[in-house]
Amino acid sequence: MNTITMEKTEDYLVLKIPLKIMRNKALLSSLHKKTELDLAISEGLEDLESGRVFGPFKNAQEFKKVVSKT
Repeated sequence: MNTITMEKTEDYLVLKIPLKIMRNKALLSSLHKKTELDLAISEGLEDLESGRVFGPFKNAQEFKKVVSKT
């Protein structure tokens, strides 16, 4: 399965990215990109804490239906 999943634990936000998806992708290497990633993760955590999340979804079509209604 090529689904990226996110799991929140007491101390961590865990992203599980299948290795198949990462094949032939560039890895983050510059400090600038890491800073952007840190900002995006912070924004995502704020969304989780504020309840601005949807899901889980069975597939992309289900996701699109829910998101298009907002």
